[in-house]
Amino acid sequence: MNVKNKNKTLRVLLIIYLAAIIVRIPATSFPFYSISIFINCVAVLYWAFSVKSRIIEDRQRRLLIAIAGMILLLHTLQILKYYFESGPAEFRYLWYMYYVPMVLAPLFSIWVAAGIGRSAGERLGIGYRLLIIPALILIALILTNDLHQMMFAVDLTAAKPDRDYSRGIVYYICTVWDYGLLGASLAVAVRRCTVAYPKKKAKIPLFVVLTGLVLLLVFYGGTSGGGRIFGVEILTFQMIWHVIYSLFWETCIMIGLIPSNTDYDKIFAHAGVKAQILDRSKGRVYFAGDAGTVPEEVIKSDSDFSVYVKDNTKYYTKKINGGYVCWEEDISTVLEMNRELWESTEHLREENALLARESEVKAERTRIETYSRLYDEIASETDDQINGIKDILVSFGKCGADDFDRGVKRIAILTAYIKRSANLMLIRKDKKTIRAFDLMLSIKESLEYASFFGITADVAGGGDTDFPADIVIKAYKMFEFIFEGGLGIISAIMIRIECDGACLAMIFEVSANGSPSDAAWNRYHEYVNLGAARKSGYSYLISDDEAGTIRIKVRFDAEADDREVAS
Repeated sequence: MNVKNKNKTLRVLLIIYLAAIIVRIPATSFPFYSISIFINCVAVLYWAFSVKSRIIEDRQRRLLIAIAGMILLLHTLQILKYYFESGPAEFRYLWYMYYVPMVLAPLFSIWVAAGIGRSAGERLGIGYRLLIIPALILIALILTNDLHQMMFAVDLTAAKPDRDYSRGIVYYICTVWDYGLLGASLAVAVRRCTVAYPKKKAKIPLFVVLTGLVLLLVFYGGTSGGGRIFGVEILTFQMIWHVIYSLFWETCIMIGLIPSNTDYDKIFAHAGVKAQILDRSKGRVYFAGDAGTVPEEVIKSDSDFSVYVKDNTKYYTKKINGGYVCWEEDISTVLEMNRELWESTEHLREENALLARESEVKAERTRIETYSRLYDEIASETDDQINGIKDILVSFGKCGADDFDRGVKRIAILTAYIKRSANLMLIRKDKKTIRAFDLMLSIKESLEYASFFGITADVAGGGDTDFPADIVIKAYKMFEFIFEGGLGIISAIMIRIECDGACLAMIFEVSANGSPSDAAWNRYHEYVNLGAARKSGYSYLISDDEAGTIRIKVRFDAEADDREVAS
């Protein structure tokens, strides 16, 4: 959008400021000066109301209006200071109060700039929000100048102390704060703006600030009052500061650094959509050049949003503040496409029936193949246990009663593992994950037969945490490896399942059935120590003590590589 179409407010402000200066030229008494101040107040009020109607984002609108309020406060203090009788103390504090809006306005400015590109509910960064602390400290130092005179060194008994004073360190800090933050606001606004055009035009608000600073140095570089032209103080400090802030932000709005709704009415004239805005009496306010007349039926609905179809046109209506927005859509192409689709659907109906039957046959074949492949996977996964059962059954023909009893007990443990492994693999077919609770149930069922071998066993932990199915199946296989290997050798096995984020861990505590120095226990220790890595493929930790207890911790990390670990 052309910048020339957006500078109406700027032109009006410049005219008002020029009028405020012209009024002061023939001034020979304070009434003329008061008229000038009043004109400046009119300018800031005009700008504040224009901001209220133009700025889109709530936070930026409120902050810009707050800046206008600070300017208005400065002019109000100016009137109170010079046009109302006051004692020396009241006069000084009115003078000190000048600098309160001069501290707050730059703070509001940096917040305006920091809000560019942020959503309505997004908070400013903590660094920007913490700037309120130095602002409050400066205000406190300004208002307590009588105690330390670090802002102004003045004669506290003088009736007009602002005519003979010297500036202190706090004054210069305030000056850097005032104009430094304003310059920083421009830098932040340019950095946060994502459109190239406003960035190229950023020299315009920069020119406003630099021009204002030059005027301040020329007219108010000293401390004995403002500079005069032909004996007339045509520019006051307050006027210059007012113009710097108002024109700085107005030019930012003008070039597009601050989004505004200026010239939205021209959108309709150039938009490709057939849209129009109606007032409450259904009269046109804005409309595209090719937008047709809205049928009466379209705006009879009481709903906030309605759709009406007439012939080959679909009309949309939405209530807005003060009237309606209406737009239309030509649906003749859609209607033609619907007719062609209906004809195609009729031709394809019979073909779809045949294809559906063919899909059913393919699905059934796929299901059979899937289950066949799954059963093969189950058989492969439990191959050691199946072969173990076969070997035990073969040995029944030539074994004694004790061996037969021991074989039956071992078969019970092997079949429990086969059953539970099959269950876990069936779950894996439908889901990619398995709960740790299901692993606990599988281990618990296997441990029900531990008492056949005089083993005290228990399992705890688990939970509803989901882990990759392959991880859970490997964990169950690891349990079976440690449990089966200890039959007849161990007296107790305690297992705890822990879930830590993406990591599944099993902690085993296995106690010897006899002396820790037994050869069988030593073989089992070596069996666990050398076999755990090859079986698990995951990190493990084994520790033992002289009391004949092995503690094993195996971690199954979902993100670890599934590879064998060298023994």
